[in-house]
Amino acid sequence: MEASITTAIEERPEPVLTGKKYDDPSWAERYARYWEPVLAPAGRRLLDALAQDRLLSDAAPAPLSGALTLLDVGTGTGLLTLNAAQRWPGARIIGVDPSAAMVAVARRRATGFVAADTQLEWYEAPADRLPFPDQVVDLAVSSFVFQLVPKRLAALRETYRVLRPGGLLGYVTWIKMDEPFVPRDIVDEEVGELAASWGGAASVAGDVASVGAAARQLRRAGFQRVRAWQEDLSRPWTRAAYLEYVEACRNADAFASLDADARTALRDRIMARLARLPSSGFTWSAPIVFAIGRRPG
Repeated sequence: MEASITTAIEERPEPVLTGKKYDDPSWAERYARYWEPVLAPAGRRLLDALAQDRLLSDAAPAPLSGALTLLDVGTGTGLLTLNAAQRWPGARIIGVDPSAAMVAVARRRATGFVAADTQLEWYEAPADRLPFPDQVVDLAVSSFVFQLVPKRLAALRETYRVLRPGGLLGYVTWIKMDEPFVPRDIVDEEVGELAASWGGAASVAGDVASVGAAARQLRRAGFQRVRAWQEDLSRPWTRAAYLEYVEACRNADAFASLDADARTALRDRIMARLARLPSSGFTWSAPIVFAIGRRPG
């Protein structure tokens, strides 16, 4: 199969551009340090759910290790891919992402991370133009990616294309809901017009409207035996840790646009307001949706 995948890469056009942040090596490093740990519990929960689906299914086309081929769509800096490699030793694990900077971080982190008999591969390509032939993957996963693609249905159909009959796709992403979080609001008020967008593609699908919408889109893409459910993703911060995350990651461009004195003044104003909040006010929570579907066959 390796030869066929290589051929497919050569025949497909160059991947579309991602947002400038995701293509920036320094941003990729900050993402891995500050934001990836926030998302990590949801990724582990997704792998748990998929493992149960495969264990209980009489249609599973491959064992839970060894012959299994797993694809991580939008691998980013690689944490979900590497967690999957540890969970299914001896499997063939493939990570794909349109950002060369993200993939570079993932490759570096993978050194010495997985079992010797695990085949780990990395490719640069967008989710709606995967560089693989039809029906070569047993299990596809994706964590907080399908909100960033230009067209979510196209990306879901592309994942369906590369799955073998009986193969599973499981993903997790945000549900469209504006959850209150006072520390974030304080930062946004103080940063004001200096605020920069989080990054990503210029035109994106956005967060999923509801659990029902996630299930319907999977069915429209061709998946059957679909199930979707909502959970909450939470992160407890301290004042200092949240301000560090804001300055180094979330609002890094805004802070970088200021000279040293202005940065210090902005930091001091934010910290003074954060200091007036109770510790309980620093637990951030947001609704997320898990969705799993099977390619029939």
